[in-house]
Amino acid sequence: MRFPSRLLLTALLVLGQPALAEQRVKVTGATINWFGVYKSVEKQIKDPDISTRQRYTGTDIVPPKANTDRITLVPKTTFGFGFTLSGTPANGEVVLKQIYKYPSPGMPRGNTGEFVPDDQLPFTCRVGDENVMGYNTGSDQSNWPTGTWTFQLWSGDKLVAEKNFTVSRP
Repeated sequence: MRFPSRLLLTALLVLGQPALAEQRVKVTGATINWFGVYKSVEKQIKDPDISTRQRYTGTDIVPPKANTDRITLVPKTTFGFGFTLSGTPANGEVVLKQIYKYPSPGMPRGNTGEFVPDDQLPFTCRVGDENVMGYNTGSDQSNWPTGTWTFQLWSGDKLVAEKNFTVSRP
């Protein structure tokens, strides 16, 4: 009788593991804490899936002294917003979708002559932590669109944060 009990216990442990591993994070919203041009240590990463073919990751974030949604396209400017994700469980890790929407005609896709209306990227963050959604202009934004840029964060089919920036040339 001992063998079936061990088998049953083993089956419960093995079958129960995916349920524990798949514990879902429930995102209820996000609070934007600050927005505008900020400082950070940036690392460039090649990414063929986005319009500019490169993106940046930042560390050592220093938020702006004052919030602003007016951005001037100058080389190596980083702008966006800091936010705190709310939901359960506390410190639960979740993959959100970042969407950067550009004004017409869109962002040039490399040197193809093609324009895209937006870029979409996965973004992993934790509930309750300070997070940042940002954009680095790099060194050449001569043919980038000006006007209203919209930054959005989505959890599944739910919009949890959105911020518009008015982008202009010097």
